[in-house]
Amino acid sequence: MRTMRRVAVAGLLVACCLAILPGGDALAAAHGTIKGVVVNQSTNQPQAGVTVRLTGANSDGSGVVAMTQKTGRNGRFDFTDLQTGDQRFYAVDGVFQGGLFAGRPVKLPSNTKVSPVITSMLKVWPTMTDPTLIGLAHDDIFAVGNGDNVGIVESDEIVNASPDHAYIGRGAASGAKNAPTIGFSLPAGARSSPVGIADSDIEIPRLVRTDFGFGATVAIPPGPTRVTFTYKLPSDGGAFDLTRVALYPIVEFSVFAQKPLTASSNRLKDQGRKTIGGKIYERYSTSDSVASGDPIQVQLSPAPQTSVALIAGAAAGGAVILVGLLVFFVRVRRQRPTVQTERPPDEVPPANIPAKREDIVVAIAELDLRRSAGDVSDADYRERRALLKAALESHVGLPT
Repeated sequence: MRTMRRVAVAGLLVACCLAILPGGDALAAAHGTIKGVVVNQSTNQPQAGVTVRLTGANSDGSGVVAMTQKTGRNGRFDFTDLQTGDQRFYAVDGVFQGGLFAGRPVKLPSNTKVSPVITSMLKVWPTMTDPTLIGLAHDDIFAVGNGDNVGIVESDEIVNASPDHAYIGRGAASGAKNAPTIGFSLPAGARSSPVGIADSDIEIPRLVRTDFGFGATVAIPPGPTRVTFTYKLPSDGGAFDLTRVALYPIVEFSVFAQKPLTASSNRLKDQGRKTIGGKIYERYSTSDSVASGDPIQVQLSPAPQTSVALIAGAAAGGAVILVGLLVFFVRVRRQRPTVQTERPPDEVPPANIPAKREDIVVAIAELDLRRSAGDVSDADYRERRALLKAALESHVGLPT
């Protein structure tokens, strides 16, 4: 009798526990881990003495967390007890020899019963500050008229000719906080315009305003690095002034103007029409290389109201042209390796998200320009850009 009573009591306790347990979502892991190793790419060995910083936040900017570790002889780092969730992002960056080496943002999934663990490799290089080893293979500018403004998509291929050192710029070498490592020259009229990074081979977590345009604060690795950015150019007395000073030597500087825009310049020659991505552009290019410090004078003629949708054509052209960019120095022959990830066959892109990588880049560039023009709300911009960047990451995954 006593045994039966104990069984009944035990059964009642189990029933009560089951009644107060939350649903299936409660089995999802609430916390996870991001760990990995820092590898010196010049020696292919784990790097000690690297300051590794983890930053995290929700997609709306709330819930900021920051942690710092220093690697030992094994080059390892380990951040634990991190909140999971689809709306929470983390980035792991390393500071080595005065250079910032930034990792791609990652998420810790919450739909697992076991605490998720992300293992990554952070690449660093020894650093140098010699600007004579930096140049541009191409500086390609795509211009599309939009009323009183011109939408610009600019694609640069930066080449670091050092075989085994990352460039951190003379400013960064001084130890100044947030000093730019690499500069991007903008026309005078665009220097107060919002600049958006549409695509880049490296993660650029911070842009710094300068008197010549803007700068990035990350180290530039050996070899070629592609950066595509957008801005708008206001009318200047009925014309659009693209004039700027070359910060680094440029092998070829080109302007692709979509009609009815035309360009006149002291350095550029009309190379005729070029069809890119189904759009027709008039191409204006330098006949010889541009030296550092040289002015490049370019004037675009006024354009009547043009649909902002045409900006997508300019961005598409930029994506196509980038495929064939040349290396600035003959001695730089090897490409930086990237890890290509294929989309699973049963995975389809979200609604209204392009399936092709170059089309995603186009959509990001167009979205940035539409926001600059005030055609999209901040909330819609953040939501749409997050979806596009997530889709872009699914096509090209670089080690963090």
